[in-house]
Amino acid sequence: SALIGRGNIFGQVFAAGEKDEYADRARLDFEAARRIAPSKWESSNGLAMLTSAQAQRRPSDALFRQALEEFARAAELAPTNPVIAGNRAGTRFTYASFLELAKQDPRPQYDACIQELDAILTRLPSWLRAYTWKAQALIGRARWNHDHEMDPAADIHAALAACTKAIEIEAGYAEAWKIRGTIHLDLGRASEARRDLKKAIELQPAWRRQLEPLIPRE
Repeated sequence: SALIGRGNIFGQVFAAGEKDEYADRARLDFEAARRIAPSKWESSNGLAMLTSAQAQRRPSDALFRQALEEFARAAELAPTNPVIAGNRAGTRFTYASFLELAKQDPRPQYDACIQELDAILTRLPSWLRAYTWKAQALIGRARWNHDHEMDPAADIHAALAACTKAIEIEAGYAEAWKIRGTIHLDLGRASEARRDLKKAIELQPAWRRQLEPLIPRE
């Protein structure tokens, strides 16, 4: 509907860094759209995305939980919709990162994120972004396990496998090369890290300043 479309525009403007009033306008539009057509998943998804953006701007446990509740409501209306599942997985990853910084256990959110991405990939095995999201969530969980004297090896190998699968599907997907290269770097695999990071720069020259200092010397 027009209300959802306008709410999405206001939400995107807010997420791009504009004032809180755009979030307020977006929320009013999404809530009005839901009152008019409560069976449409788009209004709940819009509210979830908006609340997630607010949580990223001013991180709080309450806002992340509210966003996930809205995603759950949207998923009840459209259980197999990959847009909802992908957005919710991304929010779980951001929430887990927030918990990790706050010295709280992020594993339940990483676990749920990985499970949701696996479910998406069962239906959409060529969705490249899901593989790199999964790799990042696995690395986050591995980092927490390592820091708390638990074995991170299985998650690290699974993250490498996720990146490799994305590259097999689309060799030009720079994000997968970059993430795989940084994993190799952390593992001390200089030649593999060099290969992958150079390839990432080749595909995305704008990353040169960020990645070139990481490349091991030959």
